[in-house]
Amino acid sequence: MGRKIKVFLLEDDLVFANDLAKRLVELGYSVSGIEHEKARALEKIVKTNPDVVLLDIKLGEKNNGIEVAELLTKKFSIPVIFITAYSERSLVAEAISSFPYAYLLKPVRNEELDITIKLCVSHYKLEKSLKNERSFYETILDTAGQAILLVYKDETIKYVNKKACELFEGEKEEITGKNFFNTFLPSSIKENIRELFSQNLKVELKTIETLEGEIVTLKGKKKITSWSIKSWVDEKNDVVGYICVGDDITERKKSEEELLLSLYAIENAANGIIWADREGKIKFINRWAAKYIGFSVFELTGKKIPPFLLPKKFPIPLKFFNYLKKNRSYTFETKWLDKNKVKKIYFVNASLFSFKGEDYFFFNFSDRTAEYFYKEQLKTLAKVVENSPAAVIITDSMGNIEYVNQTFIELTGYTLEEVLGKTPRILKSGYQDEENYKLLWKTILEGKVWKGVFLNKKKNGELFWVKAMIFPIYDEEGRIIHFVGEQEDITQERAAQQALEKTLVELSTLNMQLEERVNEEVQKNIEREKVLLQQSKLAAMGEMLGNIAHQWRQPLNAVGIIVQNLLFNYRLNKLDEETFEKGVSKIMQLLKHMSATIDDFRNFFKPSKERERFSIVQVVDKTLSFFGDVFRVHNIKVLFNYDVDSYIEGVFNQFCQALINIIQNSYDALLERKVENPAIKIEFKKEGNRKILKISDNAGGIPENIIDRIFEPYFTTKEKGTGIGLYMTKNIIESMKGNISVRNTKEGAEFTITFEEGINGNH
Repeated sequence: MGRKIKVFLLEDDLVFANDLAKRLVELGYSVSGIEHEKARALEKIVKTNPDVVLLDIKLGEKNNGIEVAELLTKKFSIPVIFITAYSERSLVAEAISSFPYAYLLKPVRNEELDITIKLCVSHYKLEKSLKNERSFYETILDTAGQAILLVYKDETIKYVNKKACELFEGEKEEITGKNFFNTFLPSSIKENIRELFSQNLKVELKTIETLEGEIVTLKGKKKITSWSIKSWVDEKNDVVGYICVGDDITERKKSEEELLLSLYAIENAANGIIWADREGKIKFINRWAAKYIGFSVFELTGKKIPPFLLPKKFPIPLKFFNYLKKNRSYTFETKWLDKNKVKKIYFVNASLFSFKGEDYFFFNFSDRTAEYFYKEQLKTLAKVVENSPAAVIITDSMGNIEYVNQTFIELTGYTLEEVLGKTPRILKSGYQDEENYKLLWKTILEGKVWKGVFLNKKKNGELFWVKAMIFPIYDEEGRIIHFVGEQEDITQERAAQQALEKTLVELSTLNMQLEERVNEEVQKNIEREKVLLQQSKLAAMGEMLGNIAHQWRQPLNAVGIIVQNLLFNYRLNKLDEETFEKGVSKIMQLLKHMSATIDDFRNFFKPSKERERFSIVQVVDKTLSFFGDVFRVHNIKVLFNYDVDSYIEGVFNQFCQALINIIQNSYDALLERKVENPAIKIEFKKEGNRKILKISDNAGGIPENIIDRIFEPYFTTKEKGTGIGLYMTKNIIESMKGNISVRNTKEGAEFTITFEEGINGNH
């Protein structure tokens, strides 16, 4: 036979209570106690631990029975059956709110009492069993490593496990009953997730395998979560909600982002990074390393590491690998010619790292070429500053001296220790205008360069002049951090300048005097040139008179013969009118020829300074006409060859005189040396923009010891020569912007006159 059901009576009507207890015993129940006062009843209930409590709603004047029922139900989990004589709706509603297991109205019949108690105990046992089972499953769910929650279709949270409480940062009581979407989803994604649930879960049975997103906890903290969501259905297979299983992947995402960032950093690092096996075969290379080496990542992966990654004492990868096994890392600087044969400087750090039980090379190297050359430039610059012939001063932004070079020390007499921390005012002589210093500071504080002159004072009190230049130095933010001054000692130059100024005054006076004397000498030279020109003309005139005498001799002889014939015929009475007229006509022809010769002579020596453009061929023909009879008498052959004519600008008669002087010299040399088959050759041609006139003879040439002097004034080799003919020829040619030269050929002397087109009107 089983254990009797224990019943405790809490009733303020003792008569009713005792009667009820008697009947309960008769019905086979055990009465664990009867009490009418609440406090003592609770104490006894705790001690006796009844299976059910029969409780009067009205305990005294108040409804204290309802309060006791709530306490027994919630705190002690003891089922309660209300017994009352009242049936008002308000009282019944209030009693139900305390979750009693049954409700009996007085008077109570035995059958009703027995059935109610048994149903109550049976219901309680079933409920307790369900609670235990639920507790069992909740314990299982709470031990799960993932957050689990049940959400109704109306978005209300039905259940959360322990992991879900940790995820949402709240207790179960705080979380259950809340709207999942409104409470835990950020507003930015709330509607999108709601729509996703609506489309995939509410209509039919479906599962969302993975859904990643952000949630907001009860404490306002944002977390990244990953969910697997399945429809929650009832026995009719209708969707009533969602079963959500999730993980907090915040740290994982953070790690993934950090990993991606690390990979991105490695891939995009300004340093070259290479992983290689012990044989030196490249397993990974970032793009900067590939760029440094000069090939693509694809071309280098799987290839041997470049030689510059190996120290000189470890040229074989395996030996270097074994060294790193013992020493872990090695740092060195190396030089390398890239594929364009450009010299590069690299700083290399080599080490080993383990991956899946294998050790690998890890090379981290950077291009230090610019830095290397920058340092070299700095060293050079430092040497330049230190060895500069100018005194260099560097101050801070307040003007306090931080550096001076050796030239400054030698110039001023101060040591470095004596000037550090001082200002350049220690050099002030007291003679400088203060306004000049104000202008200096205004200039350099505006970021400009100041240039000027100072009268400074050395340590020993000696004054010295310097030419100075001062300018500011800026940092990266554009602030002045230093001032640099360069000073060049110009004391001697200053003294020399003062002496020069004095000398210039004296020279100015002397120049005025010299100018007067020069003007006098110039005037004298002009007069002398006039005299020389006149002498040259007179000399030429003498030569020409001789030529004219030759030219007149033949016609005069002819005139004499004609006159004698006329006279002879007259005496013989044979002079008729026809013979007379013929003789007179012939004489007049000869006289006209002689008159023309005189006109040519007079026109040639007629003074003229008027410049004109004239034909070279014409002037040569005119000049040769003065020598015609002379050349015939002495059998001198004259050749004048030219392809084209051309014009030059000058004084026609002067150029004729210049040519006469040259031809006359050739004529004299031919006669003096009694040359067989004497000849004078004149040739004119154009070569590019040059006009060239050559006059040559076959008289044997000019002695080499005097050929360089023949254009000097008063230099002559003739017994009765003046030495001014060729000198004036040279002056005339040069006044026409031409050039004259002489040389000896195999046959004789050759004079060359050259004019450039476009110069002085020569076309």
